[in-house]
Amino acid sequence: MYLPIPGEEVASLLIPAKAQTKGPGATQASARKRQSTAKSHRRWSRNQQKEIDDAAPETLEYTSLTDLATPIARVSAFSQAVFKKILPDEFWGSGETQTRNKAVFLKKVDHFIRLRRFEVLNLHDMCQDLAVP
Repeated sequence: MYLPIPGEEVASLLIPAKAQTKGPGATQASARKRQSTAKSHRRWSRNQQKEIDDAAPETLEYTSLTDLATPIARVSAFSQAVFKKILPDEFWGSGETQTRNKAVFLKKVDHFIRLRRFEVLNLHDMCQDLAVP
């Protein structure tokens, strides 16, 4: 389970202890501060875990492994949404070329996800219908 770490703790993890200290007595003070911060984080983690465990529903039991499978259409939709979010619209060109290239690429992503075990989609097939402005 992932629990967020407050910003000061992240900084203390990334910056070496020597860079954080200022003066001869600062080493002990910063070490005590890191220990108390780590203890409070552990306490918070245990409390959070207890709340999550208390709120968790009972475990569901499945008769077969295929009950847990995600449909191909959902995987394809998720992958296409990720590509739409990551790649800016300017990447595809401009005007009508932009919309066509984007649609062709997303259709190829869907085709790739629907491939079976030994089927292949090479780079030539991916770039086949893309228009270069």
